[in-house]
Amino acid sequence: MEISYIFESKRLVFRHWSERDRNPFAAMVADPEVMRYFPKPMTNNQANQLVDRFETHMDDKGYTM
Repeated sequence: MEISYIFESKRLVFRHWSERDRNPFAAMVADPEVMRYFPKPMTNNQANQLVDRFETHMDDKGYTM
């Protein structure tokens, strides 16, 4: 599967979320150290729901996190 980039610079790449992003994202937001300034770490289900919201927002608005 080829990934298309929305924007690319020397240091950053902006692209749409993909299914392969879900597990690493869920692991990141489950880490208490990563989430120390947020209310609490997320479960896998919460992380997947958030990605679903990101994708819906992209479809509806044309931009997302």
